[in-house]
Amino acid sequence: MEERPHFCVSGSRDVFVNDKPICRQGDSFSEEKILTEGSKIVFANGYGVGRVGDLVSCGSKVISGSSDVFSG
Repeated sequence: MEERPHFCVSGSRDVFVNDKPICRQGDSFSEEKILTEGSKIVFANGYGVGRVGDLVSCGSKVISGSSDVFSG
């Protein structure tokens, strides 16, 4: 069975990237998943910001993000 894509359903209420709330470590993804990894040097509201390649609680990784905003 092929897994469906997940997307961030919560995020910062006051930090945005390309007019969308930035997803941070601990934020919710679809189907009750959580972003379990985030930047160790770039933070939004005290939480590491999510990046392409970061882990989601189901074992998958973030596969897409902003094409013009980068974080470490």
